[in-house]
Amino acid sequence: MPYAPRPLALNLSTRGLKNILGLFIGLFLFAGIQAQNKELSALYKSLGETKTDTARVSILIHLANYYFKKNIDSALVYAKNAYKLSKNTNNYNFPDAARALADAYNFGGHLEKSLEYEMEGYSYARKIKDTKSYAVLLTGIGSDYLMLNDYPMSLKYLNEAIKECKDYRDYILTLVNLAQVYASTDRYTEAHQNYNKALSLAEKEKNKRDEAVIYNRIGNLYLMEKSYDKSLFYYEKSIRMLDSTDLYYIVTGLRGIVENCIVTRKYEKGLKVAQIADSLGRQGRFIYELKIINSFISELYDSLRNYPKSLYYYKIYADLNDTIFNQENTEKMSFLQTDFETRQKAMQVTILQDEAKLNKRLTIIYLLACALIILSLFYFIKNIRQKNKMLTIEKEKDALAKQKLALELHEKHREILTHSLQINQQKEVFSSINSKLVNILKLEDPLKIKQSVNLLNAEVKASVDLSDDWAQIKLHFEKVHPQFFITLKNEYPGLSNNELKLCAYVKLKFSNKEISRLLNVNSASIHVARFRLKKKMNLPEEISFDEFILTKV
Repeated sequence: MPYAPRPLALNLSTRGLKNILGLFIGLFLFAGIQAQNKELSALYKSLGETKTDTARVSILIHLANYYFKKNIDSALVYAKNAYKLSKNTNNYNFPDAARALADAYNFGGHLEKSLEYEMEGYSYARKIKDTKSYAVLLTGIGSDYLMLNDYPMSLKYLNEAIKECKDYRDYILTLVNLAQVYASTDRYTEAHQNYNKALSLAEKEKNKRDEAVIYNRIGNLYLMEKSYDKSLFYYEKSIRMLDSTDLYYIVTGLRGIVENCIVTRKYEKGLKVAQIADSLGRQGRFIYELKIINSFISELYDSLRNYPKSLYYYKIYADLNDTIFNQENTEKMSFLQTDFETRQKAMQVTILQDEAKLNKRLTIIYLLACALIILSLFYFIKNIRQKNKMLTIEKEKDALAKQKLALELHEKHREILTHSLQINQQKEVFSSINSKLVNILKLEDPLKIKQSVNLLNAEVKASVDLSDDWAQIKLHFEKVHPQFFITLKNEYPGLSNNELKLCAYVKLKFSNKEISRLLNVNSASIHVARFRLKKKMNLPEEISFDEFILTKV
């Protein structure tokens, strides 16, 4: 893709971070409207004037590609219509339509559906011998398997794709995806090698956008290698090179900076960047990225001990799991499907052009109305605050005191539970030792006494060595929940000891921070472990992992 001008100059290490959110929103609302309307008007005009289904499919795919990094709902609408029209007419560009629909589902976080359409497109391309589509479809399949954490299958398809690469675009996409597979399997040297090859190609082609995307991925790689300064450098470098047409990659870069801040405990900075990423992610409706970002915001507020806000953003994260399409998307899809069935081309052009003009006017009216409302609210709230300031402060103090007391009681409960497990273990050990000592005192033969004492000494040593072992903790846990591990193993025989540990700590209602301390890992790793375990157990997205574990016997 050609490099678009006017890069966004974002320097997150300097002052002024508080104003960046307003800058971004203003930039996307004002600077991008006219350019977008011109491009959209041209596409809509072409869609109305074309007389063949082949050309209509091609324009619909262009519209889907236009919206991929801006609004995934709109991209999905156009990709679905391109796919439907192409399939119904046995159109030769069906592989491109299937790939566009797969990309739309991929950006929306529906990886299984994305894989399904990539496979369908590839099968059709093989059938009609469309060799130019082989590499990009194979790369798409490999990318979907990568995001589903099936690394062997991902590597298989990507290695097939590299053999089919015919041009720069196919080759650089495959190299980047191969690098991500190697990074995910801790083969960092090979990951760096592939990123460097891709970067050299992008620099040779003078494709600044591709360079920016690769720098974003290198930032991810350095984060995985725990080289946090290098990670932050490449994330920021990537964002500075992008512009408003690459909103998706700006959001992923900001998300990477937030994760870096969490790991390095720069919570205040991480929170500010996360709020920017959240705002831009909502603008583009990148549901998958928004879920991760809101999870990070919840964790950041938890680290800053702002538990009400932590809970608030955790609920947003949970709600995003169930939210894919909104009412506006349904209406657009219904309109376009009816339009294609009736083939009212002239009416379609008029409606779409009027819609573009109306949207522009509504945007201006909306902004003016918002400005007036905000100004009015400012003076109203200012007066109310002056009159009720002391009363509000007292109420807040009482509420915070109650929350603090509840949290302290919660922590005490966890401590008591942990100590109870340890005390029960010690009681059993001491009881066993006492019983054996009584038996030894009854012996008269010095040799037998010595042998018994040696055996007892070995048993005591084994008990001490086992005191911190998972097997002993598991033993006491099963006394409280005797059927818990049996039920899990029957349903999911492939669970490892570490995964069983995580399930047990969730059953005990331990927080991520508590579990991370027990397992000696960071909180971010616990988030990842929960996500992977939920996938491994094939739990639907709408089911909460914690609630599912708590229902187990």
